[in-house]
Amino acid sequence: MNILVSGSLAFDRVMRFADHFQHHLLPEELHRVNVCFVTPEMRVDFGGCAGNIAYNLNLLHEAKNTFIVAALGKDGKEYRHYLKKLGLSDQYIFENSTLFSAQAFITNDNAGNQITTFHPGALVCTQNVHIDSAMDAGVGIVSPSEYRTMLQHAQEFHKLNIPFFFDPGQNLPLFSQDHLKEMLNIAPWLILNDYECSLFCERTQLSIEDLSQQLDLLIITHGEKGSTLYEQQNIIEIDPVAAQTTHDPTGCGDAYRAGLLYGYAHNLSWQKSAQLASVLGAFKIESHGGQNHHPSLEEILLRYENTFHDKLF
Repeated sequence: MNILVSGSLAFDRVMRFADHFQHHLLPEELHRVNVCFVTPEMRVDFGGCAGNIAYNLNLLHEAKNTFIVAALGKDGKEYRHYLKKLGLSDQYIFENSTLFSAQAFITNDNAGNQITTFHPGALVCTQNVHIDSAMDAGVGIVSPSEYRTMLQHAQEFHKLNIPFFFDPGQNLPLFSQDHLKEMLNIAPWLILNDYECSLFCERTQLSIEDLSQQLDLLIITHGEKGSTLYEQQNIIEIDPVAAQTTHDPTGCGDAYRAGLLYGYAHNLSWQKSAQLASVLGAFKIESHGGQNHHPSLEEILLRYENTFHDKLF
């Protein structure tokens, strides 16, 4: 079954500030901030929601069935080469020759605080790639990207009767009440973290119960506390999977989403799919960046069995 992953591809430039931001910010002067944080350390990671989701599907040996729907800019050659090396197709990745690819500039301090500046760049061009029947998709996800592209791809999935997750993520504040209610009418599945869920309910003036009644599946993730599935009348609590070490939460949600897509593509129950999703999230948090964890499929299945005392298949 082909899996379409609509979303972002980005370069993550991650820096460490060896102090606390608060030591260099004057509360009474926040209306005119002019400050420089010197960061001797920097790394550049391949990132973006679509890239991270596809990477985790590749760990599950789904590369040949996974297709990214996104855009790269004039600096995207390296990312394309990397995806092809993984065995992932770049067939539906639009290229803009004048704009830069999306870039996230992330600075972390010693207290775990984070300042991020995001440049969307070529993501605005993803609208040039349309979801159509020739892609022969069995399932998809609309993950954070340029918000008009997200609306467009959701509508195209719906017109083609392709089941998909609507995953607004950090772009949720960009959507109007009417847009969010439209998504409830056309998306069978919605996934949010607990903060996003509160914002979604506030924007739509609907309760979690209201949302669950309008959807075939609502998933709310709670970070280290696990996740909750609302499948029509059934509420299923998914336990978190213990990580051996905790390095970086960046991309954990994307790893989780890959597990859900894999589960649907392989006819697993939503409970088993979410449990697999939690396993992938645990592996992800044990490394820095969204695509630097390298468990084998055997290791993923073994941790699933050891955690949930059951086999995935």
